[in-house]
Amino acid sequence: MSVAPIRPRFELRPQMGFDDCVRALDSAFAQDEVHDFRVVDRHVDVTVTRAHRKLWTPCVQLEFDEDEETGATVVHALIGPHPDVWTLYAVVTLHMILLVVFALPFGLVQITLLHNPWALWIALAGVVGVACIYALSQVGRRISRDETRALDAMVRESLLPNSV
Repeated sequence: MSVAPIRPRFELRPQMGFDDCVRALDSAFAQDEVHDFRVVDRHVDVTVTRAHRKLWTPCVQLEFDEDEETGATVVHALIGPHPDVWTLYAVVTLHMILLVVFALPFGLVQITLLHNPWALWIALAGVVGVACIYALSQVGRRISRDETRALDAMVRESLLPNSV
């Protein structure tokens, strides 16, 4: 299993302005009944509709900026799981890490006081839990690989039509 980012990021530099980019994306995803397309200020979210969404279904978040030197549009893209799934992943991971952070010193104090160090087992369970959660995220990334590539291709074809 390859170790890769759970939420890959990339940057695009289309040869059009923000409004033209939004129109291009809207026309690409309007033909597709599977994706929801939402624009908020200079941020675009492309998610899969609830009816078609699975646990590992990816979504794309695009942030549009302007290069101060050239004035060109810069698109910062992030492909990852739906925000609901990402939040669950982050919260569970945080709780496991906090479990380790509090159980490890407690277990060390138990060893120092010559008591039974049962808290070290809790710390070990927290480390194993974090490893399992990360492994599950990699499995999910692999399961959603084709959908991720399709979303990436749709975004790139919409914003960089001449380079494809």
